[in-house]
Formats: sequence, structure tokens, C-alpha cells
Amino acid sequence: MTLERWSCFAKGQQILMIANEINRAKNILSKNNSDDVNSSYERALDLIDNNTR
Repeated sequence: MTLERWSCFAKGQQILMIANEINRAKNILSKNNSDDVNSSYERALDLIDNNTR
């Protein structure tokens, strides 16, 4: 997600989006699909990075 698009969301929505990615990774872990888990964690970290700019 671009920084411009990310900044259109309220802080509360941003936090929920980050939490959703972490929750998605947790759910995928039970399916033993490490590629998808890594992708979810990477998306969460990207969102966190956008949140600190």
C-alpha cells in the first residue's frame, strides 16, 4: 500500500489493519503454509513501517 493511500485511513483503522494481518498469519499457521504466513507478517511490517512515517 502506498504511503499516500495509507495516510487516508484514520489511526484506529490503521491499527486494525495491522492487527488483521497478524491475525491472518496466526490463522494460516494452523494450516502449515509458511509462505503465506511470511507474506502476512511482511504485509503487517510494511503497514507498521508506513505508520511510523
